[in-house]
This record gives sequence, C-alpha cells and structure tokens, in this order.
Amino acid sequence: GNTGSQSHGVLVNFRSGEQFRTLTWNTFYRWRREIPESGQDSTFQRVQLNGRYHFNRKYALLFGTGYEDNDFVTSGTDSTSAVTWLAGLRLTPNPRTRIEGGAEDRSFGVAPFLNATYRSRRTSLAFRYAEVLTTTNQTRTTRTFIPLLDPFGDPILDPDTGEAIQIPIDTPSITNQVVVNRTFEGTIAVRGRRTDVGVTLYDQRRDFEISPDEEVYGVRVFVNRRLSRRLSIRLSGRAQRSEFDGSTPDRTQWQVGLGLNRQFARDFSARLDVQHITQNSDAPSQSYDENRVTLGLTKYF
Repeated sequence: GNTGSQSHGVLVNFRSGEQFRTLTWNTFYRWRREIPESGQDSTFQRVQLNGRYHFNRKYALLFGTGYEDNDFVTSGTDSTSAVTWLAGLRLTPNPRTRIEGGAEDRSFGVAPFLNATYRSRRTSLAFRYAEVLTTTNQTRTTRTFIPLLDPFGDPILDPDTGEAIQIPIDTPSITNQVVVNRTFEGTIAVRGRRTDVGVTLYDQRRDFEISPDEEVYGVRVFVNRRLSRRLSIRLSGRAQRSEFDGSTPDRTQWQVGLGLNRQFARDFSARLDVQHITQNSDAPSQSYDENRVTLGLTKYF
C-alpha cells in the first residue's frame, strides 16, 4: 500500500488433538484492520467452526459454519457480512492420492474449492482451485514471504482451514483495494537424487470492488539443487500476462530469481532470494524494471 499504510490483526485458532480420530475439528477467530494513508479503512472479522467426519480411511465428510462481518468500500449494494457454511468431501483412495473438494458460502457468494494431489517417489502432481476475499496490500505482503507450493515437503498449513496455503500470484494494484481472487493452478514436479524440477500453469480472475476486473495467467518454472545436506540453491522463472476489463492497458511481466536456503539447525534456517522483474505495458507508467533482495529467518519454538 502507500508508505504510511498500517495493518493490525488478531488470530485465535484451536484444533482437535490426536485423541480425536473419527471426528476432527478446528475453530478460529480472525480480525484484521487495514488503515491506508488515504481513503477509508477496511475491517475483516470472521469466526468459523469446521469439522471432518471420517467414515473410514478413504472417505471423510467436510462441514462447517460461522459468521463474517466485514466493513469496506464497495461499488454497489454488495453484501459484506453473512452467515457462512462449508460442505464437501475428502477422498483418499490410496496413500499417494488425496482429493478434497466442496463449496463455501461467503459474503461474496458461493465459493467452490478443490485440492487434489498425487505423489510417487519421483513425481508430484497438484491441482487446486480456490476463491478468497483479500486486499491488494495483503496480497503483496503474503506473496513476498511465503512460498506457493512445496511439492515434496510438508505443506505450509493455513490456520483457517488446515490445508495448504493458497497464495495470490502477484500484486494486483499499487493502491489498496478489496478483491476476490479466483485461482486455478496445476503443478507437475519431478524429483531426482539431488535436483528437483517443476512447472506450474495458473489462471486467476480478480474481481475488484472498485477497479476494473482483471484476468492473470502464466507459467512458473523452478530448478532446485541440493548442494549439501543443509544447503540448497533454487533457480526460478515466471512469464505472466494481465488482461483488464475496460480501457486499462494490458501488461506482460517476466521474472527470474535465485535463492539460497541454509539449514543451521533443526529449528532454525535462513533464506536469501534475489529477483529481477521486468514489466511491459502500453501505459508508460506501468512499465518498469525491479530488483528485489529478500532475507528470511525462520525459527521454530
């Protein structure tokens, strides 16, 4: 967002322990307020109780209910608050395959979701579809520090759902706005003895409350090389096209990156990322070159 923007948030989350097997559950309360340098504040508040009823090892029923109460600028009479529900099914036909899908009813409408993965010793496939309510400032912060997909490690879990985090692809706008992101992505990755290679295709529809809607699609590739037991290097690339409704000029973006990851101890690691981004557009103000350096330290307690 703007230089003087602020955000404050609270998250309280509880989930069932190992003694719960047939019925597992999690409940959370989330509150977040974003205060831009200019313009109206946005407040998001949600409480939710979700559960899984496991009929056996292969089938589980997903269900949930809650309430969200949001306050942000809209372009019409769109609802910002609602009673929410969730319904779906989880299938685990074998230890390598998991399919989880269903729908949530949110303040912005019924949002289907799908998370399907298959993993063998050398190959990983993942297909995901999700619809989330977020802001452009929140998207920018999340995208910088959290990887989108780790096909071979344990997934980073969202405290709301217990599932792998869904990360918006890129920063939609320089100004802070509320947006519904509808994202589909498919990934294939192959693991060698010391080298992993992966390709992701994605398509995202961004429905803004104020600005013209946008469709973003592209491809990401990565090569990860384990130099030693504790040190790895990662090369990445991305080609992306953004097309807008109305008269807003389209954009094409290219990105290359180099990352180093060092594990100092079981509970402490560091990551250094260097990226170059080039964006081309018919609008000169939207064309730029950017160099970005990010250092991240992770400590588990």
